[in-house]
Amino acid sequence: MDAPSCSTCNEPATAVQTATARIDGTPAIDLTFRCEQSHTWMVDGLALADATERARAVNRQRPWRGETHAVLGLLLELAGRADDAYEEYGTAFRCDDVFDRGFCHERRAVYEAQHGWLRNGLRSIRNALAADRRASGARVEEYTQAVETFERELTNRGIPFPPATRNDRDKRWLRACELELPPGFGARNELGQPLADEVIEIERRIRAERWDDAVSAMQALRADQNKFIDAIGFASHGAELARNAGHLWPAIQLQRLVVDAYIMYASGATSGGEGMARMADVDRERARLREWEAAMP
Repeated sequence: MDAPSCSTCNEPATAVQTATARIDGTPAIDLTFRCEQSHTWMVDGLALADATERARAVNRQRPWRGETHAVLGLLLELAGRADDAYEEYGTAFRCDDVFDRGFCHERRAVYEAQHGWLRNGLRSIRNALAADRRASGARVEEYTQAVETFERELTNRGIPFPPATRNDRDKRWLRACELELPPGFGARNELGQPLADEVIEIERRIRAERWDDAVSAMQALRADQNKFIDAIGFASHGAELARNAGHLWPAIQLQRLVVDAYIMYASGATSGGEGMARMADVDRERARLREWEAAMP
C-alpha cells in the first residue's frame, strides 16, 4: 500500500498526526494525516488492520517522524502486540519532530510495570511528567500520581531510587535500570534484526563482570564479521565498565577489539561520506585506547 494522498495537493502523506480509537464492539480508527504542504485530512472508521497498514505506508514514505511512530505504537497495542508497540514508542524518541513524548513515555512505563521492571517504569513515568510539563501540561496531575505510585512501590520493596533531578544522571541508578532488563532486550542490528545469541552472550558475561570471558567471547566473534560488528555496542560499554571497576587490562583488550570491529565496519562503507563518518568512529575509539594504554603501570 502507498501512503495516502492529500485531496488538496495530491502529495503523499508524510505524517500521521493523530489516531482516535472507538473500541466499543469492533475497533474503528480515525486517522489524521499531514502532507509536506502542511495540509491535513482525516480518514475515519478504519478497521484496525487497515489503519495500521496506512500508518506503516506513511512511515515508509518518511521514516523519522515521531508522531507517526507514536500512532503506530498505539495501533500495535490495540492489536495486542505489546512488545512491538514498546519498541515503536522507543523509536519515536529518536525522532526530533514535535509529538506527544509524554504519551510514549507513559505507555512504556505501563509495559515496564507489567513486566515487573519498576525501576525502568519509574524512569519512564518521570520522563512522561517532565515531557508533559514542557508541552500542554494537561496530564501533570495524572502523571504526578503515577510517579508517587511507582515511588511508593519501590520504597515498599526496599529498592532505592534517586530524586527526579537525577533520574537520567545517577550512574548507579542507570546501571540498576539497565540490569533490570533481560540481556539483549530490544537490541537490533543495523538492519533492524534481533541480535544473535552469540552477540547477546557478550552482554551476559559483562553483566556478570566476567571480563576475561567477555574478551574471549568477543574474540570468537571475529569469525563472523556481521556478528563481530553487531557486538560493538556491548563490547564498548563493557570496556568502560571494566575500566571503571579497576580492571584495566581486560578493558584495554575489549577496547582493542572494539577498534578492530570499527575498522571492519568502515571497510564496508559504500560511499565516500559514509566512509569518512565511519573512520571518524575509528579515530575516536583509537584515541580512547591510547589514553587507556598510557595509564597502564
